[in-house]
Amino acid sequence: MTPWLLLLSLQLGASAQAVTEDTLREWAQNYRDSLVGTQFTFTHEDETDESDKILIQGAYASIPYQGGSLHRLETTWMVTNGDRKTTKTRVLLQRNDGFYEIEDNGQGWLLTQYIPEFAQPFKNYDISTDFDYISAPVSRLMTPFDSIFPHHSEFSYRSTLMPSSRTHHIQTKETPLGKQEATSLSDYWMEDGLIKKSIIRRASTNQTITRETVYQTLNGKKFPQEITTQNLVINPPLHSITRFSPVEVCTKDPSYFSLTQFGMPEAEGIDLGRPTPVWVWLLAAAAGLMLLALLFRTLQQRAIRKEST
Repeated sequence: MTPWLLLLSLQLGASAQAVTEDTLREWAQNYRDSLVGTQFTFTHEDETDESDKILIQGAYASIPYQGGSLHRLETTWMVTNGDRKTTKTRVLLQRNDGFYEIEDNGQGWLLTQYIPEFAQPFKNYDISTDFDYISAPVSRLMTPFDSIFPHHSEFSYRSTLMPSSRTHHIQTKETPLGKQEATSLSDYWMEDGLIKKSIIRRASTNQTITRETVYQTLNGKKFPQEITTQNLVINPPLHSITRFSPVEVCTKDPSYFSLTQFGMPEAEGIDLGRPTPVWVWLLAAAAGLMLLALLFRTLQQRAIRKEST
């Protein structure tokens, strides 16, 4: 083989490996890292052709802490099913010591789930949580390659990355564990290592789930601004949209991510501080009002003296 043919074959071989499983893991980690130190809110709406509707309002915050990170996501679900309406509020905490799920049962906060293995943010893809809305720019494509427990869910599948020389268009096929034939084929159009558009096709019916994401930028990093999904696989079809507020730098105190915020004892060995009691804020406000009143009285007395001279 001549030198130029050898060089060409090496280049073609390298280009065919433009995106590997390691590439996907790196992209997922980059996105997780970018979330640390940010805060934003979002709303998510699910609608079908029938009267069912789901509205979710969420608030997310994260800060770096002692070589790791603290994350808090609070969501309120408002579900309408015909004439019936229900509301539920819960908080997810992901910290160096694990994952906490806390729910408001109407009488107070109750710890409903604790998983110590989930200390790495958003790597628990197979466990359905409200973090899914934040993980959308990397989830599903990265799920089988990056999840802590890739076979944890009973609905787990094996994903095969199709050979391609392109980094902006990735294809995979999904096969349920224990099966031989693929049940879905997926196309992903990427933008800076994040999913811009995805189309998932059922192999048997060619029905699709289409998702498109518009991004915003903070300090040179991209975050979701709006995500639209059209699910034609289920009947009736599901249409959903998630809108995010502008992403900001988070300046929350570590106590914001503590269990004591919800009237619970902190885990052994964990001290994130305590939230400032309400009476302290009331006392500070009262002191401020007293100072303003004193200042106003002083200015008033000066004005009276000037008029008398």
